[in-house]
Amino acid sequence: QAAEARQTLAQVTDAESTQQASAMLVALDAREGKFDQAQRRIADMKTKGLSAAGAAELDGDVAVASKQWLVASKAYTAAYNAMPSRGVAIKLFETQKALQAKEPDRVLLRWLERNPNDGSIRLALASWLQQAGRGAAAIAQYQLLLGATTEPNPVILNNLAWAYYEAGDKRALETARQAYQGNESRAEIADTYGWLLVESGDLATGTPILKTAMATANSNASLRYHLAVAYSRGNDNEAARHELNAVLASGSNFPERPAAERLLAKLHGR
Repeated sequence: QAAEARQTLAQVTDAESTQQASAMLVALDAREGKFDQAQRRIADMKTKGLSAAGAAELDGDVAVASKQWLVASKAYTAAYNAMPSRGVAIKLFETQKALQAKEPDRVLLRWLERNPNDGSIRLALASWLQQAGRGAAAIAQYQLLLGATTEPNPVILNNLAWAYYEAGDKRALETARQAYQGNESRAEIADTYGWLLVESGDLATGTPILKTAMATANSNASLRYHLAVAYSRGNDNEAARHELNAVLASGSNFPERPAAERLLAKLHGR
């Protein structure tokens, strides 16, 4: 409700909140493609005391909205150098990824050098390392995160279990079980545990877990593929074909798509 938001923000008069209101208006301008208006608003904010770091961050936000990734990267770099913050570090990291930079995680590492106990940044780093195929480095970061908490985080355990699985580490299944315990309703966690059970040969336990997870997350293509494999290995080829046809017809570009196509062809005897 952009119009109503603008009207409400225009009523802000106290000095402490005026800059925050103006920043929200910049975001609304950018979201609606009013980039020149957003830049004029930023310039006006600078005359009213907006810091150089704050202005550079807003410039970056506007550039991101217009998909000018290089401009955004330069703006966020200037903002971070002037006043390092977690928020700007994440924004710079995301723009570096969009630019397909060689080391987009450099800013996260720089932040962690100064703030080694920042769990949210370390989790972002670990997730990126895992996505980039740098499993050993990701595992090291997840282990640091677990070592810094008194109560294990199920998301960290789940991600670590998957990293162990990709590395062929025998600790994968037990780590997935720990993540699943008490978090049975979380589809992404149930998917990991159920799939690792299936991969270990325990179809009797793993298949029902995947089936239950599908009831709440049937748009999750990887989960549907995992369930299809479980059905296939249990010789329920009709159910396997049903799941594979559904996931392939969805048009989802999931990592296991080629494997799903091969399995469906095999089940059709081709």
